[in-house]
Amino acid sequence: MIEDYLKKAEEYRRMAENFLDKKISIQNKNPVKEEHNNLLRAKCYVGLANYYQNMALYGKEE
Repeated sequence: MIEDYLKKAEEYRRMAENFLDKKISIQNKNPVKEEHNNLLRAKCYVGLANYYQNMALYGKEE
């Protein structure tokens, strides 16, 4: 159970890193908005990663 939570946390952290590393295309009509959206997605994934890490630490059920 704890290992599952830690795996999920690591998966969400990798997803957040992918959004932070994502390059904005030059042809995009609104690059600032796309960058903002990527940051919001990364923030959500970091939040989910922290949630699952805390679940693993404190042993709570979903």
